[in-house]
Amino acid sequence: MVFGASGPIGQALIARAGARLAVATYCGRPFTGGRPFDVAKSAIADLPVDWSAVKAAFVLAGRANPDWCAANPDSSRLVNVDGISRLADGLAARGVKVVFASSEAVYGGSGPHGEDEMENPPTTYGRHKLEAETYIRRTTPDHLIARISRAVGTIRNDGTLVTDLYRRLLEGGEVTLAQDQIFSPILLEELAEALLRLVDGGAAGVFNLGGPQPVSRVGLASLLTAAMPDGGAAAKVRAVPFSTFQTLESRTLDTSLNIARVAAATGMDFATPAQICEAIVARGRAA
Repeated sequence: MVFGASGPIGQALIARAGARLAVATYCGRPFTGGRPFDVAKSAIADLPVDWSAVKAAFVLAGRANPDWCAANPDSSRLVNVDGISRLADGLAARGVKVVFASSEAVYGGSGPHGEDEMENPPTTYGRHKLEAETYIRRTTPDHLIARISRAVGTIRNDGTLVTDLYRRLLEGGEVTLAQDQIFSPILLEELAEALLRLVDGGAAGVFNLGGPQPVSRVGLASLLTAAMPDGGAAAKVRAVPFSTFQTLESRTLDTSLNIARVAAATGMDFATPAQICEAIVARGRAA
């Protein structure tokens, strides 16, 4: 079961789970087969579900734009803390494992971040994610917390970070990118597979889910142009500090993740940034 399945991660889970999936929900962005559910307003009891057949629920729902959360802290809390907590209570009461999609945003300071370090989120979004985590860990016996880095796809116009960057590079002209914001991108299909393997293996607790190597947006642009037949001749990258971009709150510049725990639990080898960029370019050329 997936709550908040209309985004890229939810759709990847639906594709990977196939017939195993009982119900997937959306709020505001309908998709074929999805059921409407607003975590801030809807009641879990109203869902037409045979709960005895549901092993786990992936909770992806929530507001994910940090600036929106900073500008609307009360509305953010209503969804990202209160709504998620109420949903977790309802799932636990029905004997369903709660798999909560948290974020790299719970970390502060320098990476790579490990699951056992002290969290220090500088943003409202990160603090609300951490509050929801804390509530679930305290009140829900069977839970798994997934702290997810930037999940990216390889299909043109899929709405994810690296494919969008590839499009901008192809269009030519100057592309302004942060050189000092570091993260650990992970392929959507590998993220979905890892989540399913963790659940199937009975994993519990907190897991970082990201790729094996840290990279910046400038680094991704270099990897993409290196994979392009003409070396990205039409593109010009202007590298600037992240502080150049206006945000309502300061951000953690290095959210790269230590993924040793999830790699050991799943037995997976995750794609590197170079492999992701090569796959995007190859698919773009074949399109």
